[in-house]
Amino acid sequence: MLNTSQPEANMHLQLDSETSNAATDQSVTPRWLPTRTGSTPSPACGYFALSADELASPGVWAGALEANTGNLVPGSFPVAAIAASQAAVPDDKKDLGVVPVAYECNGHRSIVYASALAPASPVPAPNVVNAAQRQAAAELTASISVPSFTVGINPDAEGITQLPSWFWLSGYDGSTLYRPAAPSSLGTGWLRATPMYYLWSFGDGTPAVTTTSIGQVFPKASDIAHTYRTRSDQSPFGGSAGLYHVSVTASFDVAFEVAAPGQSLVPNGTWIEFSSFGLGPLTASASRDYKVHEITINLTG
Repeated sequence: MLNTSQPEANMHLQLDSETSNAATDQSVTPRWLPTRTGSTPSPACGYFALSADELASPGVWAGALEANTGNLVPGSFPVAAIAASQAAVPDDKKDLGVVPVAYECNGHRSIVYASALAPASPVPAPNVVNAAQRQAAAELTASISVPSFTVGINPDAEGITQLPSWFWLSGYDGSTLYRPAAPSSLGTGWLRATPMYYLWSFGDGTPAVTTTSIGQVFPKASDIAHTYRTRSDQSPFGGSAGLYHVSVTASFDVAFEVAAPGQSLVPNGTWIEFSSFGLGPLTASASRDYKVHEITINLTG
């Protein structure tokens, strides 16, 4: 079977022997031509999309069932011809899985059947954010108060090099926050602030650490620990006071739930995440300076 210079797809030939012979004649150079509506013989061999009127004719579909069963020999043909015909296939024929296309060569015309082209993947619709809703979400976010907390450390007064120091949040238990929301264009309901993560900086130049835990209060061993290698008054990160600056930033995801009249908080209801409006998380921070020294043991004998 001849290959054209156009993109190719599998087709099924109908059983017209004269046309099939012509299609395998390597001395003929087929080429893609536009849809033909007249009866004038084509000056060269080619595949042609059928018009909508031709595709509406029952005779064009006479070999479609046999083509669809795989009884006919597949060939390689231009995708452009298939696509042009497929666009005009009647609705009641689209489930057959084949597309009729005309083949013309040396004054002879016959119908061949292509396997229908797979539909193109749909382009997802852009996520259009309503400006008024985004503004309302931003105002509601500003109305919810994040918890205040401090940094707890053990050893508390001074750390010791080469020994772990334990850290935790003091004054906040890590729970999700709820509060009534003022009426807005989003409706009337509830606000929710869910803790996402905590970013710790230990002040000695080491990389920050992200946790989902608030740590454990002493005397428990906290799962947030850091070992300092250099005393703070001899470190370039100790500053003029010779202290490490320890800080933690908590990030909260804010959401809104619409409440029906007379309905109280429904924690398992449908929540609108404010991140869907392009708003970032709500944050709260705490810090403290921390002195770290070293213990030197001198052995004499």
